[in-house]
Amino acid sequence: MAAIRSLSHLLRQGLHLNAATLIPKTAPICQTRCMAQKGMTKPHPTLDLDALETTVTDMQSGKYKRKTVRYAESDQSTVLTHDQIVRKFIVLIMKGGNKDTARRIMDKTMEEIKRRQVREFHRATESQKLQIITDPRKIFNQAVNNLKPVLLVTSVKRGGIAYQVPVPCPEKRQLFEAMKIIKAALAEKTNSRIPFHEKLATIIMDAAEFKGKAMDRKIEILKNCERNRAYAHFK
Repeated sequence: MAAIRSLSHLLRQGLHLNAATLIPKTAPICQTRCMAQKGMTKPHPTLDLDALETTVTDMQSGKYKRKTVRYAESDQSTVLTHDQIVRKFIVLIMKGGNKDTARRIMDKTMEEIKRRQVREFHRATESQKLQIITDPRKIFNQAVNNLKPVLLVTSVKRGGIAYQVPVPCPEKRQLFEAMKIIKAALAEKTNSRIPFHEKLATIIMDAAEFKGKAMDRKIEILKNCERNRAYAHFK
């Protein structure tokens, strides 16, 4: 009660109170985590299906040893239709946090690519069938790999003037830039009333074959780097 009365007395006097005034230097400080992080020292879970089959074989033969692993992340899965790059692209095209709509559009796009490739597969000859890929995930990954830029331009100021300087694109950023190229090509307005997923499927399939609007955008990026190569020493 005495401490409360002294505190009220200080407040009535209008004094500024800080942490050093209210808490003595000998008071213990308790630190807590805002959220639990369990098993951070444990190994990551195995997502490779071949490795999992080997583990099951060892378990059946009695050679299996129980091992505790970390919790699987929300984007980790062993489902056949799961692809990490596809999920990143879903987040990129998502608007207003509506991930269900973006996922539904991507599922329709994958279905459209599958239909087109299967249709082409049945029309092809026996020798041509060996070269046709019907897995839409492989086609999407091939398109992204084809669109990865090696160089980018960045703005550098020298003497109050901003120069567009070509710089090497880091490997981790190449994936993001390739997906941005697909998104930019998808945002181009066309007169035809093509459904969104069909337009996206066309862009992906063309990029997998080194052609189309997305590939033109990548070439334009490289040409822009070539035009500004005189400022390369500014980086």
